Order: sequence, then C-alpha cells, then structure tokens
Amino acid sequence: MLSLIGILLVVIIGYVGYMQMHYYRIPDNRKLTVKNNQAKKLSLYHPYSIITYNVSFGAYNHNFDFFIDKGELKNGKKTQGTRGTAFSKQSVLDSTDGVIKTMKKQNPDFMLF
Repeated sequence: MLSLIGILLVVIIGYVGYMQMHYYRIPDNRKLTVKNNQAKKLSLYHPYSIITYNVSFGAYNHNFDFFIDKGELKNGKKTQGTRGTAFSKQSVLDSTDGVIKTMKKQNPDFMLF
C-alpha cells in the first residue's frame, strides 16, 4: 500500500513539475502598437448589423465530412465522417475565399469569425 502511495506521489509531483517547467505566460502591461487605427466611432442609438461565421479550419465544403460527425439520416441510415484534414491547401483557400465573398455580400458593420 505504501509503495502505491509513493508511486502516486511521484506521478503527481512529476506532473506538477513538468507543468511548471513548460508554463508560458505573456508578460503583463505589454505595450502594443496599434495599426490601422480607425477614426470612426460608434454612436448610441444607431442600429448596427453584425454577422458571424464559423470558418472552422477552412476545410469544410460540400464534399467534406469530419471524422467526429456522426448521425442518422431520415431513412435510418447511419453516417460517420472519415476525414480529419482538408483535401488540399487549395480547397482550404477556396473555402475561405467563399466565406469572405459570402460575408462581403451581406455588407454588415461588423464581421465575427
């Protein structure tokens, strides 16, 4: 019993030590450079439009099925995705360009991705 507690203690101490040695934090009060600072300001009582889009990792298109996606069709057929990566770099660029075009057509005041 004592050796089991000793092993558990070594594992816990090893884990905490590993986490402390690999801990990284951005320094506090870091000066940031503002680029493309806009002169426009938001106004109270003015209606704004906002649109969101879950881009994911850019691989999704009509032919993509993610390996975690699992379900059942209306006819009872079970489905399971097979892919974990995009078809190609070009397919990701095409999907991302499609997202950008779709969002620009909506002409919102704010876009959240």
